[in-house]
Formats: sequence, structure tokens, C-alpha cells
Amino acid sequence: MRYIYETIKFNESLPVNIFIHEVDVVQSHWHESIEILLVANGEVDLLVDGKKYNLQEDDLIIINSKEIHSIKSEKNNIVIAIQIDLSSFNDLYEDIDKINFNCKSFEYTKDDKRFILIRKILSEITYNYLKQSNGYNIKINSLLNELVYILINRFKNSTKTKTENKNYKHIDRLNRVISHIQKNYKEDITLNSISRMEYLSPQYFSKFFEKHMGVNFLTYLNSIRLEHAMKDLVNTDYNITDIALNNGFANVKSFTSLFKNIYKETPSNYRKKFCNINEIKNSKTDRGINYLEFNTNRQIDFIFKYLKVQEDAKGLEIIDKVENVVDVDVSKTIKSINNTWKNLITIGKAKEGLMKDVQEHLREIQSKIGFKYIRFHGIFDDSMMVYDEKNNNPSFNFTYIDKLFDFLLSINLKPFVELGFMPSKLALNTNKSIFYTKSVISEPKDIKLWNLLVENFIRHCVNKYGFEEVSSWYFEVWNEPDIDLVFGFDKEGYYDAFFKETYNTIKSVNSRFKVGGPSILGYNILNNNWLEKHLDYCIENNCRPDFITFHSYPIDYLDEGITDYLLGNEVKICINKNENYLKLLINKIKDTLKNLELEKISIYMTEWNSTPSHRDFTNDTLYKASYITKNIIENLDELDGFGYWAATDLLEEFRIDEDVFHGGLGLIANNGIKKSAFYAYELLNKLGNKLIGIGDGYIITKKYDTYQIMIYNYCHFDNIYSGGDISQISKIDRYNVFNNVEKGIGLSLKNIEPGEYLFKEYKISKEYGSSFDTWINMGSPKYLDEEDVDYINNNSMIEIKKYNKYINNNYIINDNLEPHEVKFYTIKPKY
Repeated sequence: MRYIYETIKFNESLPVNIFIHEVDVVQSHWHESIEILLVANGEVDLLVDGKKYNLQEDDLIIINSKEIHSIKSEKNNIVIAIQIDLSSFNDLYEDIDKINFNCKSFEYTKDDKRFILIRKILSEITYNYLKQSNGYNIKINSLLNELVYILINRFKNSTKTKTENKNYKHIDRLNRVISHIQKNYKEDITLNSISRMEYLSPQYFSKFFEKHMGVNFLTYLNSIRLEHAMKDLVNTDYNITDIALNNGFANVKSFTSLFKNIYKETPSNYRKKFCNINEIKNSKTDRGINYLEFNTNRQIDFIFKYLKVQEDAKGLEIIDKVENVVDVDVSKTIKSINNTWKNLITIGKAKEGLMKDVQEHLREIQSKIGFKYIRFHGIFDDSMMVYDEKNNNPSFNFTYIDKLFDFLLSINLKPFVELGFMPSKLALNTNKSIFYTKSVISEPKDIKLWNLLVENFIRHCVNKYGFEEVSSWYFEVWNEPDIDLVFGFDKEGYYDAFFKETYNTIKSVNSRFKVGGPSILGYNILNNNWLEKHLDYCIENNCRPDFITFHSYPIDYLDEGITDYLLGNEVKICINKNENYLKLLINKIKDTLKNLELEKISIYMTEWNSTPSHRDFTNDTLYKASYITKNIIENLDELDGFGYWAATDLLEEFRIDEDVFHGGLGLIANNGIKKSAFYAYELLNKLGNKLIGIGDGYIITKKYDTYQIMIYNYCHFDNIYSGGDISQISKIDRYNVFNNVEKGIGLSLKNIEPGEYLFKEYKISKEYGSSFDTWINMGSPKYLDEEDVDYINNNSMIEIKKYNKYINNNYIINDNLEPHEVKFYTIKPKY
């Protein structure tokens, strides 16, 4: 916005606008609201009513209503700007909007308590505004009241009122001049022509303009012309001469000279270096009175230097209780349920399935939960020693595969085989690899050799395990081929042909074998038509998959940042703010299949988690119990399998971490400590096979004569953490990044057969079922011996209570759940 008067629109529930800026140039402007500037980092130069101020780090100033001001800085900086509509306080303080404040921290000592308090309040306002937890507007309004109270009592300027401000009489004139320049900057505007328009001498007008705008007339006029010229330079393919003349410059020489003075290079070089004229891009050069956007994905830990609060106060919001009372007729069954979430679990690579610790973790998972299939990467990875070439002839060895499959079948897990990665001797490009222990992800150098490998593998499995057994397995072709910069093949469209070749090879052994894919990332399902194109190809080429596979990680974007992460680099990840992301994704997949008349095809989610990060500290916390519970219950039986990634933290995609609670993705930590996620699955395993009731935060099932009630309180990430900012979380303090709200659930169970019942009550909370919180209470030791591991496991088990109650037809469950808490009830008649 380039006009001198800035129209500020406020939220209906908040008389305040809050910004975090990196300031470059903010041209002279004014507005009705007051504005508080706090320099959180760096320094800026400020001009207010012709007075110049240099604001250093921690300095703050109030700019009063209708004070003309501009800002510039050539150094890195971060500025918090808060605009307040004082007229909204008129009912509380008469004529408050006519008051001027004299509030400049740099005129006082650094340790002045008034400014320490104001900085803290400004930071709390900003923090709550960014976090936007439940009722945040109430909290911000209370902080605003406190702030305005301090300003009135400590910084009210009793010697100056608005009506006495000598600048106001010049506002109309300045508006006319600026408006004229904006409309006619392409024309031959001169100091003389503007002076005549205002009936002033050129000398008087020149002094007047520079006094109130902070720059001379010609500099301002050229800045407007340059601003428009920059837009053409970035967004069009006009030649440089046309850009200069079309935007009011006398010739290309004057334009180039000014451009070089500002940007230190010629317009043509700037365009080549920074701009792609075939794409319209947002440019940092759109300089109006607006500040430059601050990248909210960056850390905002500068706020907390003013807050300095501990975990118990850092959340800042008041925890609210949300009541949810529901009547449920337990004599009626909604439908039968199959609990298809039990159909699939995952580990990292095939070779990891041969590790002693991983096998122990899987045994424990099977004994307490009991999944049906297991998926893993790298069945053909070099670590499995499957493929070799001797005298240019392929050689196959399936010894390690046999050992893996023998173990899995011994604990009642069937293979869900992802066909990948590529043996290096079969790869076209051995340099294309991924993970800490390198795996080659190139296309094959010869598709015929790949087909031969696949065929020999399938025939070997049939010969060893029998046709009936192998026909119950699933064969998934490759992993995430839609991520071009990682698993995707170098040749565009190659995956389609690769899928067809692999599909036909397996079907040539026996058509009953199940072949599918493409294990597409959810982001690409929601944001482009990659899946539709692939399925169109399959239909047209008679290789219609027997099942569809996809992955769900609720990332908010897919670009070089995510691919850098997958390639092993530490980057910040933005999480989608929609807590119902998985439901949205499933609905989109089903709509896509319906449109292609493939709605009867099986759908498997072969990877899912709240984040793809192996180092997200929330992975170890109580949060994971409610996350798993919510997403399985709310999408119950919507898919044929939910392959939670992953069973164990022992994954070799990244170098193994020394810390036990390092943010790994597994249900079980490196040393065998079970996390809250494990216990959530253990409780889910107790659900019955008949659905009685389901709703926000609860499910009621029945098996034989016993009722099962599961309730949970899921609290999503706050806006700050979702945006990629990790400044609020640490190895010890991990619960500050959620919208923490207690949840009250009331369930009125109607039409229960009268009689005596045995109640069994289970609870997962910070006190029970959360090994991370037990570790914190233990003193968060870095090194754990065997006794420590046993102590944590034994003291972080699910709480269990048993009691008898007589029920006379109806029974009410009233419970208040802490954030992330999960509870489970069984009600069984006594005979």
C-alpha cells in the first residue's frame, strides 16, 4: 500500500493487529490507530513527524495516531509491530482515542521496570496471537487492557492532545499530493507542476514535502516509479527500455542509474539472477508502506527472551473444559467392525528384521496386539545379498530373505513385500542412494534383468512356502515414486512402465498373486493428479492394480525442504493445521477411485504418522497415544490396512541416536522401552466387533456380552509448531507445542440389561502409560542401565482399576480428560 493514509482493518473480536517484520523500507504514512514498535533483533531507523530515531535491539516506541512515520534499515532485523484501535476502549475511558503517549524506552535506562513489563506483555500478546489456542482472543483482550492501563497511567502526555497536533492541518494536502503521484507517476510530473497544483512556491513546497515525508520530492517520485518498474521487471518479459519509459523515466539511462544505485547491479542482471519471466512470483521488491513478510517458519525464540516462563506457565492459555454429553442406546448395533487397523505394521528395512533387538520388539508387539501383515523397505537391498553377476550372468541368493520370512511367519506376521530397493549391480545409477546406511534407488540398467530377479524371487517363495501361503501375501511395486527428487525415477513417466513390467512378471507366475502400489505420498494425492494419471495408464495397459497403497504424513508442503529431509538433512517441517487430515485424505482417495470406477479396490495405508521426522520430540510423548487413538477410531475400517510407521525406533534411515527419547517414530524405543503409542494400540486391541456408538472423543463397542468404551482427548499442534518453529520444545519440555484443552465427556448408556456388572478401567496419562514422563520424573538420565530400563517399563504401564456396580437399565460415564489422555472401560455382566 503506497498511500500516505493507511486504512487498518481489525478483527471483530480483537482491536489489535500484530505483525512480525523484517524491515527494509517503509515509506511515510499515518493511520488512526496507535502503533507500538519493539525491535526484537538488529536495529532500524525511524522518522516520526520529522524527528529521527535509531532503534536498537530491545528498544520500543509508541507512534501516536496520525503521526507521520517511515522506517528503513540496511541491516538484518526483526520488529514486532502492534497496532491498537484505542476507540474500542472509549466505553472504559472517555476520550481515550484523543490521548497522545510519550513512550520511548531508549530515553530511559535498560532496566526500567515499566518497559520490562511492556515488552513481556507485547510478547505474550504476540505469542498467543501466533499460537491461537482455544479462547486466545479472550487472553489477548485481557493483555490489551493491562497494556493500555499501563500506558494511560505511566506514559500519557498531558501537554499534547490530538486537536493541538500541528501536523493534522497538512494531512489533506499530503493526501492530495501522494494520490496525484500515484495516479500520474507515468507522466511528466515536476516539482513546479505539483507546486502550482497546491498554489505554493516550488521552494516552500520542497521544504514542506521533505519535512513531512522524510525524503525530497524527486527521491519519492522516483521510488514510486522504480517500484512499478520492478514489478514489470519481475513479472513480465518487457524489454528494459519499455519498462523505463512505461513507468515515467525520461530514458533508460536514468532508470538504470537509479536501479544500480539501489540494487547494486543492472536491471538485466537482476532479472537473470533472480527472476523467471515465465512464472509470476511474489517479489520482495513490492515495497509499499507494508513491511517485508517475516518467514513464520523461522524460530520465534526471540519472543521468549521477554517471556522467560517455565513449562507450567508457558502455555499461557487458561485450560478450558469442553463438555460433550451423549445418549447411546446400547441395545442397538450400528454395524459389525473388522478392526482393519490390525492388518498391518511396519519396520524399516528388510535387513533390520534380522536384528535380535528388532525381533524382540516384534515378538512383544505380537504378544500384546497381534498384527496380520508387516511391510518393510529393501527386500532387494544390497544388505540382503540377493543379486550378483558372474561373467555377465545374473546370480540370485535368497538366504537372508528366507531367514527373515521364517522369523516373521513364526510370530504370525505375513510379508507385505515392497519390491525395492535396487541391487547396485543391477542399477543404472549407483550414485542415486538414500539413508544413512546407503540404499540404491535407481531404475534398473536393464528391465529384463529386473524382471528376471522378480520372477526368480516369486518362484522361490512359492517353492519354499507353498502357493496358498504366497497367494495371501501382497507385493507392492516400489516406494513413493511420486517424489521426483528422491524415490522417483530420473526418466519422466518411467514408473508407469516399470509397474507394468513388474506386474506382468508376477502375474505370469500366477494371476492370483496380489500386485499393487504406488505408495504415493498423501500430499500429492491432495495437491495434484499424479495418482489419477498412473491409474489411467494402468487401466489402458491392462495392469490394473489389485490394491492401492499410500502414505500419510500431514506435511503442509512438498518441496526441496522435504526432499532434503528424506535425503538425511536436518530441516524444519511444517505440519498441516487440519487435525482431520487423514479423514480428508481418505475421502479424496475414495473419490478418485470412484471417478475411475475402481471403488471396490482394496486400499492400504502402508505408512502413516503425525510427522515423517525421526527426531520430532513429540513422538515419545503422551501425545502419540491420543493421535493414534483418534485417527484409528475416526477412520475405523475405512481402509483395508493402517501401516503405522514404525514398530520400533531401530531404523537405519538415520544414524542411531544415543538418547533413548530422541523423537523416534517407533512404538518401542531403542532399548525396549514401550512408549504411550504402544499402549494405545494395546487398548485399541480390546475393542469389540460390534459398533454401538461413535462420536467426538469416544467409541462404544460390544463383543459377546461385554461392552467396551474408549474415550480420548486429542489436542493438535499449535500454529507456531505447525509452522515449523521448534523454539518451544526441548528434550525435557515437550508439551508446550499443543493447543492444550481439557475435555469433559459424558456418555449416558441406555437400555443396559439390569444386573451386577464387573467394571475394568484402563488409563494412559502422564502418570500411567507414558514412559517419557516416567523418565522425566526419574531425573531424565542420559544413560540407562538394565535396572533403569526395567524401572521405566514397570512404572509406565497402563493404570488398571476393577470394581463391581449394579446397573438399573441406564448408566452414565462422566469423565474429565487431561490433554492427550486416553481411557478405556470394559463392562461385563456377572453371573
